[in-house]
Amino acid sequence: MAHPERDQKRRYGITVGIGANRCPMSRGITDSVLPLFLTVVLAPWLAAQTPHIPDPPKATTLTVVVNDENGVPVAGARVQLQSAQLPNALRCETDFAGHCQFTALPSGAYEVHVEKSNFYASVLPNIQLAAVPEVDVTLAAVPAAREVIDVVESPLAIDPGQISSKEELTAAELITIPYPGPHD
Repeated sequence: MAHPERDQKRRYGITVGIGANRCPMSRGITDSVLPLFLTVVLAPWLAAQTPHIPDPPKATTLTVVVNDENGVPVAGARVQLQSAQLPNALRCETDFAGHCQFTALPSGAYEVHVEKSNFYASVLPNIQLAAVPEVDVTLAAVPAAREVIDVVESPLAIDPGQISSKEELTAAELITIPYPGPHD
């Protein structure tokens, strides 16, 4: 025979027997006092037995904004982030607005390297991540090497019209003219 009250209490993790040995009044008192007793007496003891696990360090985000000396965003700049907390350096490239973002970083001190062709490289040491969520970097342009050369036609060294002597050679004389050979 099914007992709907007992089946419902079993479903919720409460086991209560109905029988001649138990009084309905005592069952209600026991069911309400026992959890209270366990909570008041055993909770402090269990809390003392549990080791304290420190909270993991908070991860933060660092945004690097790269501009040139005129305030124009520098797209395609290579940004490198180094720290003692990181096993490898992190790298990023700035977008069209000159922004580069590093996420999920542990708080601490970082060193930021920024470089781009035709600009001088910039290094920012000891950036404290907890205090500075955004770093502005200004890159100075390398001056273009420029040289102006004036090309002028020079006068001829020998003017054929001003020859002082003129000689004609014969075929026999041409053969005797010395010239460098392959064994000289």
